[in-house]
Amino acid sequence: MAPSYAFNAVDIFLSDIMNIDAPFGGKTMILGGDLRQVLPVIRFANRSELIAASLKSSNLWPYFKVMHLHQNMRTGPGEEEFSKWLIKLGNGELTSNEDDEIELPSSSFSNLNHRFQQLLNSSSLIFKLELNTLTNESMNIYKKSLIINRHKILSINFSLTFDIDIFYSLFPIDSSLTHLGSLVFERINTNVLISILAKLNSLPRLFSIKIGTCWTLKELSIVYQLILALSMLKYYKLSSYNIDLTNSLPMIANKQFSPIKYLLMDHCSTFKELSAILSYTPQLCHLNFMQTKKLHPNTDIISPITLSNLKHLSIHAHHLKFDEFEIFISQISSTLKVLFLSTESEDINYLDAILWEQLILKYMPQIEKFDLRYYETIYEDFESPTYFNEPHHFSTSFWIERQWIFEAEISGSAIIYAIRPYKKRWYEYMEDDIDKSSIEFSESIRLSITYNLLEESYESLIMDINRVLNVTLIHHLQTPTDTISIDLLIQIILLLPQLNSLKMNSLSLDQSTNAHSKEMTMLYSGSKKCKITKLYLEMMDDIEEIYVLMTLCPYLAYFKLNSLYDTDAQLFLRNILAKITDGYNDQLRSIYFQVPAADDVMVKRFKKMIDDEKLLNNYTIKRVVDYIHLKVK
Repeated sequence: MAPSYAFNAVDIFLSDIMNIDAPFGGKTMILGGDLRQVLPVIRFANRSELIAASLKSSNLWPYFKVMHLHQNMRTGPGEEEFSKWLIKLGNGELTSNEDDEIELPSSSFSNLNHRFQQLLNSSSLIFKLELNTLTNESMNIYKKSLIINRHKILSINFSLTFDIDIFYSLFPIDSSLTHLGSLVFERINTNVLISILAKLNSLPRLFSIKIGTCWTLKELSIVYQLILALSMLKYYKLSSYNIDLTNSLPMIANKQFSPIKYLLMDHCSTFKELSAILSYTPQLCHLNFMQTKKLHPNTDIISPITLSNLKHLSIHAHHLKFDEFEIFISQISSTLKVLFLSTESEDINYLDAILWEQLILKYMPQIEKFDLRYYETIYEDFESPTYFNEPHHFSTSFWIERQWIFEAEISGSAIIYAIRPYKKRWYEYMEDDIDKSSIEFSESIRLSITYNLLEESYESLIMDINRVLNVTLIHHLQTPTDTISIDLLIQIILLLPQLNSLKMNSLSLDQSTNAHSKEMTMLYSGSKKCKITKLYLEMMDDIEEIYVLMTLCPYLAYFKLNSLYDTDAQLFLRNILAKITDGYNDQLRSIYFQVPAADDVMVKRFKKMIDDEKLLNNYTIKRVVDYIHLKVK
C-alpha cells in the first residue's frame, strides 16, 4: 500500500502546478486497490505509526469517495469457490488451527497442471533458459519442452560444465532457433567453446554472447576469430583472470569486418593485441579493456585505428604509465564522449592536471564524462611519493566549466585519488536557494574514509590523511559507517583546517577522558579555527553528542540527523533551539531530521511549541516525506 506522504507529495505538486488551493490541484484522482493489503513499510515503526502512515489516516482521505466492486472479472469457470475464499481471508472470517494455520480449499490447485500446460503452449510465450544443473530427469524434461518450442527461445544461460554431445542432444544449433538472441556461458572449456562458436553463424538473430570462466582458455585467438566472424553479433563480453592471448590476432587484411558495437574484454591483454582486434570492429561504440601486462617499447607498437563511432572507452590498467596511455589515445581516431580509466600505476603524472588538460584538448575535445581512479597501494614501510610543489591543480576554469572534481578515498589498503563528474552532495538538498559558483566547485574536494576504524589503526589513518594532504586540500569529509571516537574526530579536524562539511555515522564519547581529552580542550580554546558549516549525523544515542558537535563547529549553518527513532522529537527540537537562543551556533539556519511517523499534525505541534516558548521569531517549518525541515530566516 502506498504511504500517505506519497499522496501528500502528489497533492502539493499538482497544487503548485495548477496554482489552485484545492486537493490535488483540482484534478480528479482515481485510485484502485484493496485496503486489506499490507500496511506501508516504515523502518523501525510500531503498529500505530504504520497505521498513521496509511492513506486512511491522511487528511486527504475525506475527499475520496469509496466505491466497492463486487464481481471478480478475473475468475474463470470453476474458480468461484476460491474467489469467495479469498474474500473471507481478507475479511478475517476464516478460522485457523492451534498452529495458526488456515486450510486452503481443495479446489485451489485442481486445474493448475492444465493451466501451466496452456501457458507453455501459448503463442505469445518466450523462453529465457537458465541451466544450473543437468540430471537425466531434467534432460528429458528439457527435450520434451524444447523440441516444440525452439522458435520461442530468446536466451540461454549455461552455468554448468557439460559434454559437447550432451549439449548438441539438447540444443542442436540450426536456423530453427529463430528468436535466440543471447547466449551466456560460464565454466566452459576451450574445446567445447570453439565447437559451439563454429556453428553459431546459422542463427539468424544472435546479437549477444557473454563468456565467463575461471579456467585458462587456450587458443584464444581462435575464439576471437570465430566471434568476429559472426554476422549479426552486436555485443561480446569475455571475462577471466586466467586468460592469455598466446597467439595474437593478425591485423585485418581483407574487408571481413565484424558488426560488434559493444566489446568488453575483461581479461589480460596488451595494447598491441587490442589493436589487432579493433581492426576488425569499425562500428565499435563501447569498449571495455583490461591491461595487466607491462608494455615492451620494441614490440608493443600500436597501429593507428579509425573508430568513428567509439563514444565510450573504459580501461582498467595495472602497469600503464601516463605517456603510454597518451600514445594509445593518440593512435585512435574517434569522437569519444565518455572515458573511464582505473590504474594502479606508480606514475604520479596521472595526478598532474596540466598534462590532463593538454591531452584532453588535443585528442578528446568532445569528451563529456571523465572518470579517473588512481590507486596508491599502502603497504608496510610505505613511503608516499613526492608530488607537486603546491597541492591540487584541478581547480582551474577547465575543470570548473566541465564540473569534473577531484576526490580522495582512504580504504585501508590503498589511497584512491579520483576525478569524476560532480554529483549533488547531501547538504545541497537542504539549501533551497543554492547557487553553485565557481568558488564552491574549486572547494568541493571530498575525502572519504571507507573502512571500519579500530583504535589500533588510528595512527595509520592520521598518516594516510597527511599523505593525501601532500596532494590536495580537503574541504569535505565523510567518515566510515561505524562509530568514530571524539578523540579521533578532533585529531582529524585539527589536520583539516579547510573543512567545510562533515558526514559521519555516529559519535562515541566513551573513549574520551575528563573534559573530552586534551585535544578537546585545545580545540575549544581555538574553536573559531574550525570552519565546518554543514554537519550530517546518521544516528544519535544521546543528545550530549549533538551538544559536543555544536561546540566543535561554532559556524554550523546546516545540520541533518538521519535517524531519530528512540528520541522524543519535540524534546530534541526544543533542546537544539534552546542552545541557539542561549547564544550557541547563532549561524545555524537549517535543521533537518527524520521522524518515521512525521505528519502535518506533528508539524503544527512543533510550530505551536516554538511560538509559545518564543524559541524563534522568523522561521519556516515543513515536512518533506518523513523528514522535518526547520529553516531560520
